[in-house]
Parts: sequence; structure tokens; C-alpha cells
Amino acid sequence: MKKHIWIVAFLLLPTLTVCTKKVYLAKTEFQPTTMKVEAAEEDTTIVRIIAPYKLAIDSKMNRIIGISEKNLVKGDPEGLLGNVVSDICKSTIEAKLGHNIDFVVLNNGGLRAPIPKGEITVRHIYELMPFENELVAINIKGKDVYNVLEMVALKGGMPVSQGFKMAIKEGKINAMSIDGKPWDMEKEYWVGTSDYLAAGGDKFDFTKSKYTKKTGLLIRESIVTYCEELFKKGKSLTTTIEGRITYEK
Repeated sequence: MKKHIWIVAFLLLPTLTVCTKKVYLAKTEFQPTTMKVEAAEEDTTIVRIIAPYKLAIDSKMNRIIGISEKNLVKGDPEGLLGNVVSDICKSTIEAKLGHNIDFVVLNNGGLRAPIPKGEITVRHIYELMPFENELVAINIKGKDVYNVLEMVALKGGMPVSQGFKMAIKEGKINAMSIDGKPWDMEKEYWVGTSDYLAAGGDKFDFTKSKYTKKTGLLIRESIVTYCEELFKKGKSLTTTIEGRITYEK
């Protein structure tokens, strides 16, 4: 009988041990649970505080400012997105300075997101151009800007405005013209670009320019304004591939 009692006691020992520890485990589990509740309360408080600001930001960013007829994306040697943005920059610079510029050149790296087909919101433009880049106009001789544009050929093409044409062969300029006129090495050209490229970004060298005019206009805000004005007129944002930059075999 005693043997059976010891056997039963031995079998019940783990159960009794667990039972005696339940109070202790309950206490250790209670502590992190309390912390989670406090964290949740803090998160709720933060959400409540920032909610009005988020609402205001979302209201601004989700505002519809235009319609795009196509899905505008980057491309090499030429892309729809680059065409649209460079054309907008050209007209914006000309309106600000009150005189024509010959062409605009930008970099694909500065265009961070496409403009989708359909409604265009402010958010789309901020995603496209998240940088605080400013538009500038540079006056420079043909032979000096030619050296700059060799970088465009080396990179296989970059966004340029309408009227500019370049033929690339084996990474070099094979032919170039502005509005149908052959490139003139001695002529002084007005080139529109970003302050980033003007300062030497992407290995562009404008140090031989005669002078530079700052517009005080951000590229991003210029695109927003252009889309809004087009939208008010009931027009859509669109462009085509025109052979601005091409490859030759």
C-alpha cells in the first residue's frame, strides 16, 4: 500500500510543482501585459494628436490638379516623363525670365516616380520630384555646352525639351540641332536646367558659362502650377516620343 502511495505521490509531484508556480508565472506574465496596454494607450494618444495634421496633409496631397492621357514613365534614350517635365521647365523658365531659352536638359535620376494615366494629384508630383531643386538658366557658348552634352550621349540619353535633337553613336554625339538648325559652336545658347546639374551634379561642367540666372522656382512647384493651369482650361497632360534623342548604328 505504501508503495502505491509513493507512486501516486511521485506522479502528482510535477502537477503540484506547476500548481505552486502558477501564481509566480501569473505575476511574471502580468507585467508585460500591463506594459503593452500602456504602449497601446500611448500610441492611441499619439495618433489622436497627429490626426488633425495628417488630415490637413492628406487633404493637400490628395488634391486633384490635372489629368494625364498616358502613363508617363522614364525611358532611354527618350521617355514620355522626361519629355513632359523638360517641356514644362522650358515654358516655366521663359515665362519667369521674359525671354526664350534654347533648350532644357535634366537628369533621369531626378525623376523618382511616374505620372500615372488618369487623375494627377499633388502627391504624384511630390513622389516624382521629392527634391528641392530649383530651375536655372545658363548662358554658354556652343563649344562649351557641347562638352557638357557629351555626357548626355555617354549616358545614352537624358530628358531634353522639344526642338532639341541629338543622334548618338557608340556613346558619342553624331549629330545635334536646335529647332532644325545645326549646332553652332560659336553661338551663345541659353540652357535651362536644375541647380543640381548647374552646380556640377552628374559630372556636368558648366564652369565656362558666361552667367547663370536663378529663377527662384522649384521644379516640383512648377509642375504643379502647370498641371493646374492646364486643368482649368479643360486640357490633359500629354506628350509623344518624337525622336529628340536617338541611337544610330
